[in-house]
Amino acid sequence: MGSVTWIYFTMLLGKPSIKADIWVVCFVHGALGRRPTSKVAERLLEAVATQMDVTATALDHAVWRYARTTGHQKLGCGCVTAGG
Repeated sequence: MGSVTWIYFTMLLGKPSIKADIWVVCFVHGALGRRPTSKVAERLLEAVATQMDVTATALDHAVWRYARTTGHQKLGCGCVTAGG
């Protein structure tokens, strides 16, 4: 099992976390102007969640939905292909 899959599994069990999959990394890339590692994206969004006083899981879901529906072209990251 990969690390992103494991993190997502623990999130489903109720552990607040950021699942730094391609969409989350792409979102952070669009915000920073450079592609972060998964770990950097995770840590940045955990810090943002703390500042916003929301759970890491809630922010992860919001970022994922936004990035997935907006698409990589509009985010300006080029991290993923058109199909996924």
